[in-house]
Amino acid sequence: MTFMDEVERKRFLDTLRQDDGFRSEVRRALLTEELLGLPQTVAVLAASISGLVEHQAEMQRALSQLSGDVATLVTTTRQLFEIVQSGFAEVRRGFISVDSRLDQVDAEVREIRDQPGS
Repeated sequence: MTFMDEVERKRFLDTLRQDDGFRSEVRRALLTEELLGLPQTVAVLAASISGLVEHQAEMQRALSQLSGDVATLVTTTRQLFEIVQSGFAEVRRGFISVDSRLDQVDAEVREIRDQPGS
């Protein structure tokens, strides 16, 4: 059973192609609200994805900066460690020198103490 004859069908299709208002009415009658809202939903989703991509790029830049900062910190820490080691070695040499000098002073004091008439 056909509801439209060929002439009516042609007229319907021509009107559909030429009349934007009529085409909108037919779309609303045939399509669900979800389908009609799909372009807007896709646009929102695309914007969200774009935002996520930008956020990921910002995170990558921050991570790169952090990696550089950590590398600088490691280098600085190594240099500081070498300076501290050098300082400790110098202090140790100083203590050895002082200890040696104290041994000399002790020997001189004993010598003086051991002299007759002291």
